[in-house]
Amino acid sequence: MKRTLSCLLLLVSVLIVCACQSVSEIQGTLSELKNRIAGEESVAYHNVAPDTLPEVGKTAIAAIERGKRGMLEASPYITVNPQGKKFENTTDYQQFFRRNTIIMDFAILPDGAYVQDMLTESVDRFGRIDVSHERIVYSLREPTKSEAAAIAESMIRTSRSVSYMDSASRMRFKKSVVDFQRSHGLSADGVMGMHTAKTMAREESVLDVQEMTNRIVLPETPRTLLYAVPYEIVSRNPAKFNNGFESLEAVKAHALTPDTFRKIDRTGQQFTIFLYFLDRIDPERDIRIALASSEYRWSEIVTPSAYPPGEWPVLIESFLIEETMGASPLYVNIFQKAKFAYTCIGSHRVK
Repeated sequence: MKRTLSCLLLLVSVLIVCACQSVSEIQGTLSELKNRIAGEESVAYHNVAPDTLPEVGKTAIAAIERGKRGMLEASPYITVNPQGKKFENTTDYQQFFRRNTIIMDFAILPDGAYVQDMLTESVDRFGRIDVSHERIVYSLREPTKSEAAAIAESMIRTSRSVSYMDSASRMRFKKSVVDFQRSHGLSADGVMGMHTAKTMAREESVLDVQEMTNRIVLPETPRTLLYAVPYEIVSRNPAKFNNGFESLEAVKAHALTPDTFRKIDRTGQQFTIFLYFLDRIDPERDIRIALASSEYRWSEIVTPSAYPPGEWPVLIESFLIEETMGASPLYVNIFQKAKFAYTCIGSHRVK
């Protein structure tokens, strides 16, 4: 009971940070995430469901989420070896909401420490997808007197945030408090007061983290959004459209459908392609865009230079219709440079 309640309190402190984030409509499945780690020699995939983890394992997930948001120092439940904390992935996690977690390994080492390997997928309000391979090695110990006092204070502060959660979570929290109070001979009012918090803190455990790491996982086939907008609309107010993902809604509002594209399909007409990458792109592999009458095909109508991609790049390119395209379809094909040549990684039909 004690571990269940303390884990809930720690999770609340993370969830409140994310309460203002909207859940992305982008469909990301666990099976897709599994495919992303195929072939990694360092990964021993055991398919441990997060819900089946012991409470200490769930607390470790919450600890990593706090670490990614720069909140570890404020938690009296967790101590971290500075030399063991290495975050390759420096995403601004204040803007991202954790959506999927795969537990690749959970084990107890001979010295009693726990080791946990995870793959975590997070999304932001634009639908951008962040995937990290995360590892945490940790053990449990009793708190010192000063740590117990700090834990009690933290419990009281965090319990106030429960009011922002849904009714089922509030009821679960209150029941846990009542059960704890009854088992310790306290007044069972379900309120996290100082006396209850101090009693609980004396029995609490501190998570001693020896290693906490995360690194970026790049997908084999990135997910993309593509829109075609009449060039004359973009040229009238370029600042409105050239602001990366912040311009996504403006681009959507003026995007051409296949039917409306046919209406501008005449010689001399220009249109602008906006290509949004929802997944990260390998920064060492350049991108080019080609127009063709069929999917996944290279053509002479290709961007004059390659784009060196950023983390979640937005590529913008204008094309001139040199001759009518008639009834034939039109595809925008996306090529990424491999070792020796460009490989098509995506295709979108615009007409």
